[in-house]
Parts: sequence; structure tokens; C-alpha cells
Amino acid sequence: MSSLPKTDTSTTRNLIITTAERMFATSGIHGVALRAISQASGQGNSVAVQYHFKNRKGLVAAILSQRIERIDARRRELLDELLGDSATLALRDCLYVLQQPLVEMLDNDKRHTFARFLLACYATPDYWNINTGFGVRAWVKSKKAGDNTATMQLLNLISEHLQTTPDRVLAWRILEYVRSITGTIVGWENAVDSGIDMPPLEVLMDDQISMTVVALSAPLSEKTRNYLQLAGASGKKR
Repeated sequence: MSSLPKTDTSTTRNLIITTAERMFATSGIHGVALRAISQASGQGNSVAVQYHFKNRKGLVAAILSQRIERIDARRRELLDELLGDSATLALRDCLYVLQQPLVEMLDNDKRHTFARFLLACYATPDYWNINTGFGVRAWVKSKKAGDNTATMQLLNLISEHLQTTPDRVLAWRILEYVRSITGTIVGWENAVDSGIDMPPLEVLMDDQISMTVVALSAPLSEKTRNYLQLAGASGKKR
């Protein structure tokens, strides 16, 4: 692999990340060549992506890591603002803090490109489950009630509201909720682009919170209980 001329590495990496996020969001994770991303980001060397990120998975992980760090920072701002001096937060408010940074994350053209990128990841078996350390899987594995990330704190607060729901089921439900956030955002944007009369996005997202409050606390079905029993899953909380 040829070496690249010396440039501002952080600027180059950020440019490639922004370009790749947009191209992956439009064409899918495997729908665009790494060479094309290098060219589209204005890099003179066709292997610029490999130089900075090694491979496609490294690039996808870098996009997720950078964006999710920003999301967690915004969640921290919202969480601290709503918590104040309190140690707890209403379930509805927890869900608002969880989803609002995704709603707010727009590119320079005021498009929800990151939400589209996430949907592309979810649709790709070898990329949808990259563990950034900020999500539900990290929460389940960590067992650290004192984790200082806003997302981990939020998930602990949500768990406190749902004491009778087994951790495994709660993790499933929260994962599906997070995935539904991106679907609602992208679906709304596509509808607006098509000229369909739609309510404001904040109205849809607020209604989604109302549905999710009920869904998270729904009783377990007989099929789910049987599965947990056969799998030996404990109903004990964290």
C-alpha cells in the first residue's frame, strides 16, 4: 500500500467519515467501493480509506464511534438539565433524552444522514452489531451501575422504572425502540420529500414515546415466558 503525503490527519479522517456516512446512507454499507469514497472525499490516493481506517469495517466503526460520542454528549446535557438535583427521572423523560439527539443530528444540508446510515448498518448482518461501548449490549455486559456515560445512566434509570421486566427482555425492547427511532425519522423525511402532508417530526416522535412507555411495560407473553424458562434466563434485575 502506498503512503499518503503528509496532511492534517484529523481533517482528512473527518472528511472521509462525512463522505462515507453519506454514501453508505444512500447506497448501503456494501453498495459503494472504498476507492469511490476516497475519490469522493477529494483524496489524491485511491487507498486513502485503507490508510486511515484499514478496511470497510474500520471505517464503519469510526463513523459510529464519532457520531455516538456526540450523541452521548448531547444526552448528558439533556439529562443534567432534566435531572437537576433529583436522582430519578420519569420514564417518558428518559425516552425523550434517549431519542432527541438522534432527531437533532442533521448534516450540513439539514438531512438525517446519520439515521439513514444506521438503517444501512441494521440491514447489513456483519455490521449492524458493532459494539461502540455506548449501547444496550454494552449496558447488559457491563453491569456497572456507576458507568459515567449518559447512555448507561439513562438505561439504568429506565431499568429502575421496569423492575418486573427481566433484563434480557428489557434489552430486546429497548433495542427495538432505538431501531424504530431511526425508522420513524427516515420514514418521515422520505414522506416529506415525496410531498406527503405530514405532522411535524417532533409530534411523531412524541407519540412514539407514548407508545413505547406502554410497550416497555407490557406483560410477557406466554411464548416469551416459555422461552426464558427453557433458556434458563433469570428474571432478576441488575
